[in-house]
Amino acid sequence: MPEIYLDGELFQFKGDLSKWDELLQEIYKKAGSQLRGIAKIIGDGEDITSIISGTAFKKTPEELQKIEITTRKISDIAESGIENVKKFIPDLLKILKGASEFLRTGEKGKKDQAISGGLEGIKLIITLFINLHNLYKFDLNTIKLNDGSTVSEKFEALNRVFEMFNNAQKKQDDIEAADIIEYELIPLIESFKDVFEQIRKIIEQDKKIN
Repeated sequence: MPEIYLDGELFQFKGDLSKWDELLQEIYKKAGSQLRGIAKIIGDGEDITSIISGTAFKKTPEELQKIEITTRKISDIAESGIENVKKFIPDLLKILKGASEFLRTGEKGKKDQAISGGLEGIKLIITLFINLHNLYKFDLNTIKLNDGSTVSEKFEALNRVFEMFNNAQKKQDDIEAADIIEYELIPLIESFKDVFEQIRKIIEQDKKIN
């Protein structure tokens, strides 16, 4: 049985340690009651924080000697995530631009790599958004963006663009796929900087209230 420490204090856990789910749920429950979230998990000296986003780890809790869990204020975690994604979006746009160019020139290896990288980047943005929504429960239909649309409408547009792109790929029409990335997807992803800026403002207001 491992020793489990939560923010430096021994944490008594009597649940199932044959998998991570139950332990993490208990930590979330305790930390959440104090408006805190998990910032880092160390297992026998190894950083295994990625398990909270679903990454598999080779050992179960009961196979470790020591588990150290550090929490931070939820607002701090959220703000840090938003700043990181806002810095990441310009790099993602470059990847998508490269994907559209490789589609036009027919460079299959580079094309496939850029498309894969672009989709993974978009997945990271969506994952952060889902995590923020789970924390703050904001209404997607009422958050207005600078272009007059709502957050809900942005995600509806993203779904439409993905559908268009998938159809182009099924037809093996690289030129159409390139056009969709360049003229539909890139401007849409760029607008997500404003999505996260508006969410940041909501978090700021929440901090003032709490």
